[in-house]
Amino acid sequence: TKRADRSMTLARHSCAVLIALVLSGCVEILSPPLPPANLNFVGIASTGQGDLRLAFTSDVDLLSPEWTEDGRAALNPHLFCSLDGDATFSLKHVMPRALEGTIGPESQVVRTKSGAYTYAVEMLFYETRDGGVTNTIIGSSDARGLIARRTTIPCKVVRAFPFSFTKPYYSKPMHVPVSALLHALDNPQPRESPVGW
Repeated sequence: TKRADRSMTLARHSCAVLIALVLSGCVEILSPPLPPANLNFVGIASTGQGDLRLAFTSDVDLLSPEWTEDGRAALNPHLFCSLDGDATFSLKHVMPRALEGTIGPESQVVRTKSGAYTYAVEMLFYETRDGGVTNTIIGSSDARGLIARRTTIPCKVVRAFPFSFTKPYYSKPMHVPVSALLHALDNPQPRESPVGW
């Protein structure tokens, strides 16, 4: 329809204007509002339904209101863990096989006496194909095959700021022991029971 064509034209024009502003130096590219977090693995458990619950601490509040100050739009942070040795954590790069979960308000458990923030995140194994177009959940048996010969898998928290001139946020790397992951897969717990860490 003409209305749809006009909307598409306006969207393309807006994108062109934003790109031109960046290239001309008229717009300052901002750094994320908080520093790269130090993450520490706490524990992991499986329900036996193909999903996992991974707990970790962070010395940065990953859900702080500071993320959206100054009208900055921010997507929920995600925890990404590479399954096949691909350690390129970038929004410009498609990680083919990963363990991934969203960090939301329900993920925050408690703040420790040391000041660290503890999060428990629901995670899924998945494979991305076609340059990021198709996502397929990987079963536990296939995931075992990917990690069996590794001692740890690298993880980072990643956060994007769409429609704003803010660089993506990346935490410092956290290394999850493969032995803990395999133990969780081999010893599932009921969803209502506490995660064994």
